[in-house]
Amino acid sequence: ALERYFVLKREHSGEYRFAEHDLLIIGDKLLNKQQARAAVSFFEASLREYPVSRYDFYTNFKLAQAHQRLGETYLAESGCRKALELNPEFEPAALLLDELTQP
Repeated sequence: ALERYFVLKREHSGEYRFAEHDLLIIGDKLLNKQQARAAVSFFEASLREYPVSRYDFYTNFKLAQAHQRLGETYLAESGCRKALELNPEFEPAALLLDELTQP
């Protein structure tokens, strides 16, 4: 699906609307369907495609949640830290980071 997205964006950009939050939304839907590995791919693609975005802190947080579900604690912690670096007031990332760092 991710490859298809980029093909459409590259070859048919005039026919479809592509927004900076598209990959985030797809990743979130996949995460909600218990498809964390696929969600990681979309969140990472979103961060690559839109490195400076109004959604970057939230995308990093969602990436952290996906890594948590996959048991990838170190990567989840890293995502939370990045989200908090971008938006220090984003409480869900602080709460998840606290949860991840509990012994």
